[in-house]
Amino acid sequence: MNARQTIEDLWDRATPVGPLLDAYRDEILAAARPTVDSSRQHQLLAGMKPGTHYKAGTVVRWYTDNGYLGLGVRAARHDLAILRDAGHLTQHDTKGVRYYLRKDTP
Repeated sequence: MNARQTIEDLWDRATPVGPLLDAYRDEILAAARPTVDSSRQHQLLAGMKPGTHYKAGTVVRWYTDNGYLGLGVRAARHDLAILRDAGHLTQHDTKGVRYYLRKDTP
């Protein structure tokens, strides 16, 4: 029996379901958590130097230098977001600028 079935059973019996709703939410979020599955993203992460600010333009230049021709800002933003969501990068926003740092950077 999964969390959703348990919630539905308790709902039918008018039982408080707050903790079970939390468990169901956590189950759904864990299933939706992105993973780094692209070799390009793995190579990008491996090539990131600690302490360096990475913006989309920086990543586009990295693409060109490493043979990923034809990829632009959209792919760079996507890859940076995937790496951030997977827990490898931290996002920093200042006025008009968004950049990323490796999490192992102090």
